[in-house]
Amino acid sequence: MSFSIHRCVVGLALVLSCSLVTAAGVDDDLREAAKLHRNGETARAVAIWQFWAAKGEVDAAYNLAVIHQHGDGVAVDYARALHWYRQAAERGDKASQFQIGLMYQTGQGVAVDAAAAHRWFTMHRREHLHHHGHELQMAARRDQMPTLAAVVPAPGPTR
Repeated sequence: MSFSIHRCVVGLALVLSCSLVTAAGVDDDLREAAKLHRNGETARAVAIWQFWAAKGEVDAAYNLAVIHQHGDGVAVDYARALHWYRQAAERGDKASQFQIGLMYQTGQGVAVDAAAAHRWFTMHRREHLHHHGHELQMAARRDQMPTLAAVVPAPGPTR
Protein backbone atom coordinates (compact mmCIF):
# COMPACT_ATOMS: atom_id res chain seq x y z
CA MET A 1 0.00 0.00 0.00
CA SER A 2 1.41 3.34 -0.95
CA PHE A 3 2.04 6.00 1.63
CA SER A 4 -0.78 8.31 0.40
CA ILE A 5 -3.39 5.52 0.38
CA HIS A 6 -2.27 4.43 3.84
CA ARG A 7 -2.57 8.03 5.04
CA CYS A 8 -6.12 8.29 3.60
CA VAL A 9 -7.20 5.04 5.27
CA VAL A 10 -5.78 6.13 8.62
CA GLY A 11 -7.41 9.55 8.28
CA LEU A 12 -10.78 8.02 7.44
CA ALA A 13 -10.53 5.64 10.39
CA LEU A 14 -9.73 8.57 12.70
CA VAL A 15 -12.70 10.60 11.44
CA LEU A 16 -15.09 7.66 11.84
CA SER A 17 -13.87 6.85 15.34
CA CYS A 18 -14.24 10.50 16.41
CA SER A 19 -17.78 10.55 15.05
CA LEU A 20 -18.69 7.43 17.01
CA VAL A 21 -17.17 8.83 20.19
CA THR A 22 -19.11 12.08 19.76
CA ALA A 23 -22.40 10.24 19.12
CA ALA A 24 -21.85 8.05 22.17
CA GLY A 25 -20.88 11.15 24.14
CA VAL A 26 -24.11 12.93 23.22
CA ASP A 27 -26.28 9.98 24.12
CA ASP A 28 -24.44 9.32 27.37
CA ASP A 29 -24.51 12.99 28.35
CA LEU A 30 -28.23 13.34 27.59
CA ARG A 31 -29.01 10.23 29.64
CA GLU A 32 -26.90 11.61 32.47
CA ALA A 33 -28.70 14.97 32.27
CA ALA A 34 -32.07 13.23 32.44
CA LYS A 35 -30.96 11.32 35.55
CA LEU A 36 -29.66 14.49 37.15
CA HIS A 37 -32.92 16.31 36.41
CA ARG A 38 -35.02 13.47 37.83
CA ASN A 39 -32.90 13.56 40.99
CA GLY A 40 -33.44 17.28 41.46
CA GLU A 41 -30.06 18.42 40.12
CA THR A 42 -31.62 20.53 37.39
CA ALA A 43 -28.83 23.12 37.28
CA ARG A 44 -26.30 20.42 36.34
CA ALA A 45 -28.73 18.95 33.79
CA VAL A 46 -29.31 22.39 32.27
CA ALA A 47 -25.56 22.91 31.88
CA ILE A 48 -25.25 19.64 29.94
CA TRP A 49 -28.30 20.39 27.79
CA GLN A 50 -27.03 23.92 27.03
CA PHE A 51 -23.63 22.56 26.02
CA TRP A 52 -25.17 20.14 23.51
CA ALA A 53 -27.88 22.54 22.34
CA ALA A 54 -25.14 25.04 21.46
CA LYS A 55 -23.66 22.32 19.24
CA GLY A 56 -27.00 21.85 17.45
CA GLU A 57 -28.31 18.80 19.34
CA VAL A 58 -32.11 19.03 19.00
CA ASP A 59 -32.94 16.72 21.91
CA ALA A 60 -30.99 18.96 24.27
CA ALA A 61 -32.74 22.08 22.96
CA TYR A 62 -36.13 20.38 23.23
CA ASN A 63 -35.47 19.36 26.84
CA LEU A 64 -34.50 22.93 27.73
CA ALA A 65 -37.68 24.20 26.10
CA VAL A 66 -39.90 21.76 27.99
CA ILE A 67 -38.51 22.54 31.43
CA HIS A 68 -38.83 26.30 30.83
CA GLN A 69 -42.34 26.02 29.41
CA HIS A 70 -43.62 23.98 32.34
CA GLY A 71 -41.41 25.29 35.13
CA ASP A 72 -39.98 21.83 35.75
CA GLY A 73 -37.02 22.54 38.03
CA VAL A 74 -36.67 26.10 36.73
CA ALA A 75 -38.91 29.16 36.73
CA VAL A 76 -41.56 29.24 34.00
CA ASP A 77 -40.10 31.30 31.16
CA TYR A 78 -42.07 31.18 27.91
CA ALA A 79 -39.57 33.35 26.05
CA ARG A 80 -36.75 30.91 26.85
CA ALA A 81 -38.99 27.96 26.02
CA LEU A 82 -39.80 29.51 22.65
CA HIS A 83 -36.10 30.19 22.03
CA TRP A 84 -35.16 26.55 22.63
CA TYR A 85 -38.15 25.18 20.72
CA ARG A 86 -37.18 27.39 17.76
CA GLN A 87 -33.61 26.16 17.87
CA ALA A 88 -34.79 22.54 17.64
CA ALA A 89 -37.62 23.31 15.19
CA GLU A 90 -35.31 25.07 12.76
CA ARG A 91 -33.25 21.88 12.64
CA GLY A 92 -36.35 19.90 11.65
CA ASP A 93 -37.65 18.68 15.03
CA LYS A 94 -41.38 18.08 14.46
CA ALA A 95 -42.30 17.97 18.14
CA SER A 96 -40.76 21.42 18.63
CA GLN A 97 -42.53 22.76 15.55
CA PHE A 98 -45.82 21.50 16.96
CA GLN A 99 -45.15 23.00 20.40
CA ILE A 100 -44.44 26.40 18.86
CA GLY A 101 -47.72 26.09 16.98
CA LEU A 102 -49.51 25.41 20.27
CA MET A 103 -47.85 28.41 21.90
CA TYR A 104 -49.11 30.65 19.08
CA GLN A 105 -52.54 29.04 19.13
CA THR A 106 -53.01 29.54 22.88
CA GLY A 107 -51.02 32.75 23.30
CA GLN A 108 -48.52 31.18 25.66
CA GLY A 109 -45.75 33.76 25.88
CA VAL A 110 -46.70 35.24 22.48
CA ALA A 111 -49.74 37.01 21.06
CA VAL A 112 -52.39 34.60 19.75
CA ASP A 113 -51.72 34.23 16.04
CA ALA A 114 -53.73 31.60 14.15
CA ALA A 115 -51.72 32.05 10.96
CA ALA A 116 -48.40 31.58 12.75
CA ALA A 117 -49.81 28.55 14.59
CA HIS A 118 -50.88 27.02 11.28
CA ARG A 119 -47.46 27.67 9.74
CA TRP A 120 -45.73 25.87 12.60
CA PHE A 121 -48.26 23.01 12.66
CA THR A 122 -47.76 22.34 8.95
CA MET A 123 -44.09 23.28 8.56
CA HIS A 124 -42.87 19.71 8.25
CA ARG A 125 -45.34 18.96 5.44
CA ARG A 126 -43.92 21.67 3.18
CA GLU A 127 -40.64 19.82 3.04
CA HIS A 128 -42.14 16.63 1.61
CA LEU A 129 -41.70 16.53 -2.16
CA HIS A 130 -44.78 14.40 -2.73
CA HIS A 131 -46.98 17.25 -1.51
CA HIS A 132 -45.85 19.70 -4.19
CA GLY A 133 -48.63 20.28 -6.72
CA HIS A 134 -51.05 18.29 -4.59
CA GLU A 135 -53.60 21.13 -4.50
CA LEU A 136 -53.74 21.25 -8.30
CA GLN A 137 -54.25 17.48 -8.50
CA MET A 138 -57.07 17.64 -5.96
CA ALA A 139 -58.77 20.49 -7.86
CA ALA A 140 -58.59 18.46 -11.09
CA ARG A 141 -60.12 15.43 -9.35
CA ARG A 142 -62.92 17.51 -7.89
CA ASP A 143 -63.66 18.83 -11.39
CA GLN A 144 -63.83 15.24 -12.70
CA MET A 145 -66.18 13.99 -9.96
CA PRO A 146 -69.48 15.02 -11.65
CA THR A 147 -68.36 13.30 -14.86
CA LEU A 148 -67.34 10.13 -13.03
CA ALA A 149 -70.57 10.08 -11.03
CA ALA A 150 -72.57 10.14 -14.26
CA VAL A 151 -70.56 7.26 -15.77
CA VAL A 152 -70.08 5.00 -12.74
CA PRO A 153 -73.35 3.85 -11.17
CA ALA A 154 -73.77 4.34 -7.45
CA PRO A 155 -73.42 1.12 -5.43
CA GLY A 156 -76.70 -0.54 -4.62
CA PRO A 157 -77.77 -1.73 -1.19
CA THR A 158 -75.76 -4.59 0.21
CA ARG A 159 -77.32 -7.67 1.73
